[in-house]
Amino acid sequence: MNERLLTLLQLTDSGFPTGGYAFSHGLEGLHGLGIVRDAADVESFARTQIEETLGGIELPGGWHAWQAAMDGDQGGLVALDALLDA
Repeated sequence: MNERLLTLLQLTDSGFPTGGYAFSHGLEGLHGLGIVRDAADVESFARTQIEETLGGIELPGGWHAWQAAMDGDQGGLVALDALLDA
């Protein structure tokens, strides 16, 4: 396989987890490409991942799931699951 394509898949395709890449969101690949070079770059990368992933998707999704569960809204939970899994 083309090494650049492999790196691209490791960085962007959640269906293509390989080892630590499954949990690091591609940090190793970015380091290998010279994009992440030092502690400041790692901090910026981590901050972006937290803000864009947790803040924009996972935390609101968790809040809505909790609210639906507290309301006994099984249909709402199913719909939310479908939306977040899309």
